[in-house]
Amino acid sequence: MSDISETFTKGNLHDLVELLIAPTRCGFFLTRNRIREIGLEMGLRTGIQTRKRMLENLFREAGSENKIFELLKILDSDAKFWLEKYGFFSKNCKVSKGSWEKWTKDLHELRSYLTKSQKWSQEQ
Repeated sequence: MSDISETFTKGNLHDLVELLIAPTRCGFFLTRNRIREIGLEMGLRTGIQTRKRMLENLFREAGSENKIFELLKILDSDAKFWLEKYGFFSKNCKVSKGSWEKWTKDLHELRSYLTKSQKWSQEQ
């Protein structure tokens, strides 16, 4: 079972946030600024703290406002953006293609679980 799979199937909010703030685990980097932008876009507070605390706050706020689906959709959109960038990098710099393989694989898996989570959040 991969790290992403284990986090989504057996983890909790803390585990999910730890995964999403670790680019080598999930495939892309969520900056404090991006977390803040997502919060503003959704009308939610993140606070000004570490990335971990800001993302935890964002998930908690989204949960209390019934906006988990929207948050997961935005994160999936960000993952898709980076997946396209990695494809562009690989295509235009053949030497770096191998460097992006793991990141691309991780992002595909992350997107799969984000999609499943979106469906689950709509059922709740």
